[in-house]
Amino acid sequence: MFVTCMFSGIITGFISNTALVVLMIPVIAGAAVKSCGKLHPKYLLMGVAVEATVGESISLIGGAPNLAAQGTLVDAGVETMGFFSCAPLTLVLVVITAVNFSTIGYNILVKTCNFDDPLVREEPADEKKAVDCPRWKQIVAIAVLVGSIICFILEIADNQIITFIGCVILWTTGVLRVVPSLKQIDWNTMWVLNFCLVVAGAVNTSGTGAWVADNILSVLGQNANYTTIILCVAAIGGILTQFMSNTATNAMFTPICIALAQRIGVSPLAVVIPALVMVNNAVTTPIGSPCMTVSLAGGYRPKDYLLVGIPLVIILIPFTVLASLLFYGV
Repeated sequence: MFVTCMFSGIITGFISNTALVVLMIPVIAGAAVKSCGKLHPKYLLMGVAVEATVGESISLIGGAPNLAAQGTLVDAGVETMGFFSCAPLTLVLVVITAVNFSTIGYNILVKTCNFDDPLVREEPADEKKAVDCPRWKQIVAIAVLVGSIICFILEIADNQIITFIGCVILWTTGVLRVVPSLKQIDWNTMWVLNFCLVVAGAVNTSGTGAWVADNILSVLGQNANYTTIILCVAAIGGILTQFMSNTATNAMFTPICIALAQRIGVSPLAVVIPALVMVNNAVTTPIGSPCMTVSLAGGYRPKDYLLVGIPLVIILIPFTVLASLLFYGV
């Protein structure tokens, strides 16, 4: 459980977390068959899906919410995030989540998931013939991925330009065909992301973010310190994201965090990053994020997500505050 959780939590920072969970389903099922009943996919898959959600803030390209928050920072004209700005805090939460699923979370799964494992078959199905993919295509694909990440980190060019160049290389070399790859793009996500950026811009320019920040400070007190602010945004963000899209939540919450940071005289990133990382943890429902929806293949019921997710979110909030004080505190 710990190994699969850590693997998912780290890898999801560099590839689609939805694709990661899809790829892990047959891996987990195959491992269960070879373990002769020692491993249970219905326990492992939940941990993989949750970690794929928690770990998406390791890098800037880990998920749409990160890009939404970055776009809001750019529009506000303040300091923006680097490629691994959220990594220190996110890695702490990834480890905490893995430990949770290896102990408390595992016990909860054993008690609640009292149903037949849909991913386990008594007799393995006939294996499909592996796709005959030339080794050189695999090498080119990996080289483009690693090269893109290096360019992101070194900030050689804008992220969208680096990504486009990577696509052109894959198309011209024949690793991918242009039309089929364009059809696989989730255009709905792109529209939602851009819509969220428009809403965030309106919240920022209209003064709504500053108004909400002033009201929060009026409740907390004008002398509220950084610790109090982080606890507040982590708790509010962690709760809101369970009921609405984490991308939309981040886009609308980021201007408020910027205003709060300016009111107490700290760097906007010191407030935005903890809020972003916590808002990404939409794990208490199967619709919190696409990868959580994919995990329904494990046969889980809505109550299973609640019983596992709520304790985890409660645990992650104080660790978010402590890690923020360590890595971003002023």
